[in-house]
Amino acid sequence: MNKIFTILALGLVSFSNAQFKLTMDNFKNVEMQDKDYFVYEYPGLTQKQIFDKAKMYIHSNFKNLKGDGFNEVESSQIKLRSRQRFEGNKVFGMANTWVLNNVYEFNFKDGKMMIKPVYEYVELPSSSGTEKSMYLTGGSGIIGKSIFKKDGSVWIDKEIFNRIENTVNDFTNGLNKSITKNEDW
Repeated sequence: MNKIFTILALGLVSFSNAQFKLTMDNFKNVEMQDKDYFVYEYPGLTQKQIFDKAKMYIHSNFKNLKGDGFNEVESSQIKLRSRQRFEGNKVFGMANTWVLNNVYEFNFKDGKMMIKPVYEYVELPSSSGTEKSMYLTGGSGIIGKSIFKKDGSVWIDKEIFNRIENTVNDFTNGLNKSITKNEDW
């Protein structure tokens, strides 16, 4: 009976997906706009179990984490500096590859994990071979070096903006599914 209850509880938790919205103030929780983090609940799992599963998922998605890319405090916190590639708009039939640079902070307690994504910048492709950086605000120029205009409206193409948000949401939701995945053989 306890096993059935645990499976049902984990199933309900897995339907809960974090959704982050990119704002001028960085990523915000869609459900609670005043929060810049999301808390997943995993009834029946210990802090160490959640930590170990998260660490395994991170290492399976980001190869060659070296130096300052991955920092941990055993069983309680992980900080991940990530570089996630995604395709931008096609120009003359060729897709541009953009690189999203984020920091993810994960904090763990018994039965809970907090995720806080922090946008740093996006590396833009350039015809000269030199990459440009796009920050949240403060940019100017023809290429545009910011996502948001001073009035708070989105400056960049909506498709690129959505891909930035989707990259973060896909990673956090994939992590949640990985932790709730049934490990029975």
